[in-house]
Amino acid sequence: MRIPQFENEDGERKFWATANPTEYVDWPSGRRLRVLANRRDVPYQSLLKVFLAERLVRERRSIYVMSLV
Repeated sequence: MRIPQFENEDGERKFWATANPTEYVDWPSGRRLRVLANRRDVPYQSLLKVFLAERLVRERRSIYVMSLV
């Protein structure tokens, strides 16, 4: 299932108050994450945090570069 677009945080909050989050999880990606984590001998939660931190750094750099244009 696709997560709907929300007009504001209040709408999103109301949606998630009644929605079943497990219907929106990409389970195959979760399995791949666990495989990668096992290969690196780290908990999958830790690997997910690393991936998220790396992406946030890239996004921040991208925004900075765009502000220079």
